[in-house]
Amino acid sequence: MLKITNEKDLVEFFNKYKSPAKVEVVAVTSQKMNKKDVATKKIPNPLSEAYKITNFKADINFDYEDRVNDARLVEGKEMSFEAQQAKWGTFVSKSLNEKDGNFYLKLIPKDKIGATTYCKADGSIVDRLELDPFMPKPSDKPSSQGLDNPVPYRTYKPDSIVYLEIPGVATYSPN
Repeated sequence: MLKITNEKDLVEFFNKYKSPAKVEVVAVTSQKMNKKDVATKKIPNPLSEAYKITNFKADINFDYEDRVNDARLVEGKEMSFEAQQAKWGTFVSKSLNEKDGNFYLKLIPKDKIGATTYCKADGSIVDRLELDPFMPKPSDKPSSQGLDNPVPYRTYKPDSIVYLEIPGVATYSPN
């Protein structure tokens, strides 16, 4: 099994690896938060930054248009979805977007593994209940898919991925 230890090699791998695959991912991403509470906009947020640690299974190297049309068929809708050009960046492959020289992995999240963990900038764990008052409301479902249950689609900068495995093929864990 191939062991990948840096972002450059990870991007190079996904430029060459074209097979659809199930992957396991552990990602650490910056948690979006408002400077003041959402409800009253008066209580200052005591944390300048927080991070979300998630472990999940996902699909990579998928055909987004096909996935949405399959979901439309399941919902009894016409299979007429056509993917638009990315609003930001350029599609490099089924698994990569590029913007301003930075690459992003495209994933369809499937199953969470364990609970999401939140931590402060110093790495100490923080209860989500402490963050909730300052977290913006989730955005609406993507209307362009025309689905009641939209196909989720996420992009991750490789520097936010601390572990990725395609079983039997490759693992990625940065140094």
